[in-house]
Amino acid sequence: MSEGWNIAVLGATGAVGEALLETLAERQFPVGEIYALARHESAGEHLRFGGKSVIVQDAADFDWTQAQLAFFVAGAEASAAWVEDATNAGCLVIDSSGLFALEPDVPLVVPEVNPYVLADYRNRNLIAVADSLTSQLLAALKPLIDQGGLSRIAVTSMLSASAQGKKAVDALAGQSAKLLNGIPIDEDDFFGRQLAFNMLPLLPDREGSVRQERRIVDEVRKILQDDGVMISASVVQSPVFYGHAQMVSFEALRPLAAEEAREALSAAKISYCQKKRIIRHRWATPPATHNFLLAACIMITVCRNKFSFGRWRTTFVSAAR
Repeated sequence: MSEGWNIAVLGATGAVGEALLETLAERQFPVGEIYALARHESAGEHLRFGGKSVIVQDAADFDWTQAQLAFFVAGAEASAAWVEDATNAGCLVIDSSGLFALEPDVPLVVPEVNPYVLADYRNRNLIAVADSLTSQLLAALKPLIDQGGLSRIAVTSMLSASAQGKKAVDALAGQSAKLLNGIPIDEDDFFGRQLAFNMLPLLPDREGSVRQERRIVDEVRKILQDDGVMISASVVQSPVFYGHAQMVSFEALRPLAAEEAREALSAAKISYCQKKRIIRHRWATPPATHNFLLAACIMITVCRNKFSFGRWRTTFVSAAR
């Protein structure tokens, strides 16, 4: 590793960090030096990157001038602690924590939707990545919005355990194994209640709303640059290890036929599943290991109420990696 970007990954030992390192290697991203960073508890561990061993370093001791590009995937607390050190050292930070997503001088990006805002990184040497639920929702809706415009969105999201990190995945695996063997689960594990073979509601925070639902609404409005768009978002924790699923009701501004919607999705390289044999082999967990979206069950209904007279609604389901 000599020519290319010198890259730091903050949170390299977590589920997202490990997946990011794998993706950089698989896509042969031009990497000069790779710096795996984490909290001091993980310092000294060894990770694999590009066929070589990389030693995990304590983020508190890292010299940010060594890196040109940094991916922050360790959560809001870690991002808050190190972002100024990194950006002040001239390092471009791509942050996934959501901490800076709604700040007006920080570009919030879904590459399939608004790549043009990337140029605004110069404001603070910082780019915010949208939440995974927001990203897959808008990646699927973008071709439909281009065809029919947008009046409102209603989305119900089934959140996989991986959204909460490696500890959540391990907790779900432990619960599943115990219940399959007739052993009661621990009430003090990551979830604090049974998720395996179950569904769990997400609870409101001190603001009186569910953080994940509020984040979808706020991020969609910022990315689409439309503070007035009507959005209803519901999120439920599902007992799935990887791969979110969403049922989306999308109301267009003009009639949009189902075949038009399918063609628009196909042109955007979003796989459309309709036949049972296709769904049986590819839906929905397998996409967790692939970089694509799947859509199914596209239906058209005509809305004739005082809010949406004469408009059509497209409903589909998308599942992400």
